[in-house]
Amino acid sequence: MDPITLLIVVLRTLKEIFPIESALTLGVIFFALSWIVRRPVVTLPQSGQHPSHRRSTLALYGIWAPLGILAVTAIANWITLHIQVTAVHWSTGALTRSLPLFAAAASIAILGVLLAREPRPELAARTIGPHRRWWTNLPIAPGIAAGITAAILGCVALWQSAIGVVPPAGANRYGIGTLTEDTPTYQQMQGGLGYFDGAGWLNHGTTLLALAAAFLAVAIVLGRDARRAVSRTASPSQTLAERRSTARLVGLVALGGLLLTTGVVLAHVGFTGSIIVSATGMSAPGEAGDTFYAGSDYRAVAELMHRGGYLVQGAGAALLLRIVADTIRVRRAAGARFRRDADDSETTLAAPETTEVTA
Repeated sequence: MDPITLLIVVLRTLKEIFPIESALTLGVIFFALSWIVRRPVVTLPQSGQHPSHRRSTLALYGIWAPLGILAVTAIANWITLHIQVTAVHWSTGALTRSLPLFAAAASIAILGVLLAREPRPELAARTIGPHRRWWTNLPIAPGIAAGITAAILGCVALWQSAIGVVPPAGANRYGIGTLTEDTPTYQQMQGGLGYFDGAGWLNHGTTLLALAAAFLAVAIVLGRDARRAVSRTASPSQTLAERRSTARLVGLVALGGLLLTTGVVLAHVGFTGSIIVSATGMSAPGEAGDTFYAGSDYRAVAELMHRGGYLVQGAGAALLLRIVADTIRVRRAAGARFRRDADDSETTLAAPETTEVTA
């Protein structure tokens, strides 16, 4: 086998093993490129009311929550690639596209339950604090990025839900699978040549539900943490640092889930919008005329949405992988620092006292 043929075989094999449709394929590549910036994207609290409890909780969450979301995403990608969910039922595809964001919302809700179990000061030892908004401690960069991503996802889902129609009897239908259901999951092609599957609220309603669930989870968890009772002896700056570390991690995990779901939705919408149908006109009875092509109303940007969706979900996977790696790095650094401080304390206590005598 000549080298060129061998290279082609290897590349085809790699493409089958690591398809671009899988979020982890581009995610691993983007994750490797992200190490150009060495600074950790997460922080763990070093002080506060209960630093050890909060630190251990956030460390476990920062490792296992992103890994769980990535596992759910990998399963959803595998189902989409190997079972052809659209050939089974439209509802299956709608659910798999929303699974990453649902998983992120569920993980944030679980974190809220764990934070609620933290010891609280006695009523007499509590201080009166202001009624803070849920976004008070959320860093600007993750908050803005998550807000923009959520707005894009919501607009695309609402747009696709609004254009869904039920095809009239006898209309040409295009798509994947058995297209016999009279459901509002179709959109009309240019020139009224037919209808293709993939739109409607039945296809994108679960995306809006996942978006609402993620928003509620973030707002409730961060809101309760921002209004948590504080001991009179606690330092305000230490308490603020503890809550900002929590809000940063929650915001980053939510952003990762948003990017994954936004990417797969954009890829789906772009794929369905790329469908092109050719038709041949009749210039005279029995004589074929010119052939013309028709597609969706957004065919000019459909391919960009299709390919761009893969990049977006790859960015989401890379962010979650970076959260895991940086959480491990920060936890190890904190453990080494605490051990070093403990050794220094023991050395200070063990040192003999000396008395200076002056004449």
